[in-house]
Amino acid sequence: MADRTESLLLSHPKVKQLLEESRWYSGKGKATQQISFLARRKVYEVEETEKAFLALILVQFQDGSYSIYFFPYVLIYALKRPCALAAQLSAGYWFVDALQIERFRQYIYETAVHETIKVSGNSINYGSIGEIENYRDSKLLYLDQSNSAFEVNGKYFCKVFRHLDKGINTDVEILRYFSQYTQFKKVPAYIAGFDLDLTSHWKGLEDEEIALANGKQRKTSQSATPVVALNHQSCCQHADQFYIYQHLFPYPVMSILHKVDSRCDAWGLFRGYADDFFREALKNGIDAYNYSEIQNSINSIIHSQFGIVIFDNLKKLAAITAEMHIYLQENPENLVGFRRESLRDNKPLLKQFLRETWEHFKNLSGPWRNATTSLGDNSQIINLNRLHAHLKSIIETAPDLSCIRIHADYHLGQLLWTGNDFFVIDFEGEPGKLRANPKAKFPVHKDVAGMLRSFSYSAFDVLVSLHRENPDIVVKFKPLANAWIKTLSESFYQHYIGLMKGSGLVYEREKDNRKLLDFFMIQKAIYELAYEHYNRPSWVLIPIYGLEDLLERLSSSGQV
Repeated sequence: MADRTESLLLSHPKVKQLLEESRWYSGKGKATQQISFLARRKVYEVEETEKAFLALILVQFQDGSYSIYFFPYVLIYALKRPCALAAQLSAGYWFVDALQIERFRQYIYETAVHETIKVSGNSINYGSIGEIENYRDSKLLYLDQSNSAFEVNGKYFCKVFRHLDKGINTDVEILRYFSQYTQFKKVPAYIAGFDLDLTSHWKGLEDEEIALANGKQRKTSQSATPVVALNHQSCCQHADQFYIYQHLFPYPVMSILHKVDSRCDAWGLFRGYADDFFREALKNGIDAYNYSEIQNSINSIIHSQFGIVIFDNLKKLAAITAEMHIYLQENPENLVGFRRESLRDNKPLLKQFLRETWEHFKNLSGPWRNATTSLGDNSQIINLNRLHAHLKSIIETAPDLSCIRIHADYHLGQLLWTGNDFFVIDFEGEPGKLRANPKAKFPVHKDVAGMLRSFSYSAFDVLVSLHRENPDIVVKFKPLANAWIKTLSESFYQHYIGLMKGSGLVYEREKDNRKLLDFFMIQKAIYELAYEHYNRPSWVLIPIYGLEDLLERLSSSGQV
């Protein structure tokens, strides 16, 4: 297999198409300008018919942003069975996502569990905190998320991180914290990890240095020693120089967790409730409910259709959320990354957080105003400057409170449902262009807001689906949807606040909690609007409807 073939791999149109169609590829909605290798290393070879590589690739988008991905791949001759992620090259060779190949899955699992090795100058480091079985078999899992996963021996969940950020992956860090230092059992137990440290291989290859820091040209500071030396033209066509600093390494690329036997995630559970509820209402006729009185009777409607099961599950969800936050606050080993901070000291961070969010909101103000007639009408009575001032004042006047590490992307899709209880997963923080620092300390209200917005998402997702069947359904059912959302949200919120009183993580005064929750609810809706705009345009109506309801409430109360 010629080296020239390898050097042209990522420019091959079939390989580029394979990457862009992968579920974990976060460039959906953005045009790719160039895909390049930052580093790659062969890890095993089977005669001349199969070569496996670990690779880091740099993707530069036409809007000037970039991402770094971990992409293990296999070059294989005469593929004997179809693979979902494979591109046929010349002379009988195939480029295949390595996780499609069982030999590679066995390699990466066994290496993570049993060995610390060096491969062609690249040190590969592992950390294990539990007993684990030898490899017998594995199954690749197809999950609609930004990572990939496979199951080993029907017992272990191996999560491969595709989109890489600097420093230790927060999912690894928090799951290790829960597993090693707390008694919180409602998360998958962490067992082992696989980290890549490629700095020794990358030093001194060329004269020019590549800087990867916010996608902008930066000068090397005395405290940041560049460790990568590559020709920047080979990685970023028409781009300025970027720098990769020492603190970006090592890259955690996989964790091994105990598998949670689940029926579905909480999103599927609660969306199913909403779907049943709205379809029953549709079957009974739109006029079956008096919308001016619907909130007074919504509980009886829910009880008659579902009994008390929804409210029982909301109590469980609130209890697990409260337990998660209490354990994140306790920090029995006084680890630096988990020490509490005060809201008073964190206000500059929250103001920066608001500024970044607001910039995206202003950029999107035209498209979202024109998305629906209803929202367009309401936007006339919402003074955006007053709204921004209101959100800023919430932070400036908020009484002091403890800020801790939180989930940072908390919603129904981040919990597994076993049929009896919930398990929390995926502590990597928010994806997409608005991604905040997931290691920052926040009030727990940010997680609560994420969950409440998720109730709204699940309901309006059902309405949008019904909209495809009957365009009039969305408008007619919106009051009923808002009543449904309010009922679920209040039940979750009241149970959660009741469990958290006296913890130092929520206020004693209800109005203080509500104001801080409003801040994060609006921020989350704006984040969702930007995320859907860039990544899933067909879903953009869902955060629009949620934002509309939030703004109407603030306007009617005279706050904006």
